[in-house]
Amino acid sequence: MTRTALTVAALALTAAAAGARPAQAGVVATEHFGGHSYTFMDHTATVDDAQDDCDALGMDLVSINSFAEQDWLIERTFVSTPATPHSGHLNSWIWIGAVNDSVDGHTSVVAAMASGDWEWLSGDHFTLSDFDGSMDVDTWNYDNFGAAVTITGPYTTGPYGSGHEWRISPASYHRMFVCESR
Repeated sequence: MTRTALTVAALALTAAAAGARPAQAGVVATEHFGGHSYTFMDHTATVDDAQDDCDALGMDLVSINSFAEQDWLIERTFVSTPATPHSGHLNSWIWIGAVNDSVDGHTSVVAAMASGDWEWLSGDHFTLSDFDGSMDVDTWNYDNFGAAVTITGPYTTGPYGSGHEWRISPASYHRMFVCESR
């Protein structure tokens, strides 16, 4: 065993002896906003696998229902700055729980954004969108797995300019993700 492995094992035994519950595997952090808990996961998965991981925690992939919630989530997900010391849990594009099975490899980005078939995996009403005007090009994966939404973060600029955070991607891509309490 390496010194690091021994230290981790010793900490786990100490926590167990003290009655502390060990952290959930894969969980980077859990934070609270607007009466909900958000769990930031440290691994990548397809949308279906990410939803399964969230479901195992009694949660769903995050549903964004306000720009305040989206701003808070982006601040916590991406790079820390001196002004936002609590941000940066994942520093990666993430899945949110918006899916659309009617988008295929022949759907234009304009048609995909305008489609009324977007839904939240949580069952929340789909009332807010912030598409950046771009779509990953990958006909085969759209045709076989449908589309989902990636939050690209505050530093990415799509055709609509900065400030629009949602990019349409094949649901089969692997991204990090955030779970939200039900």
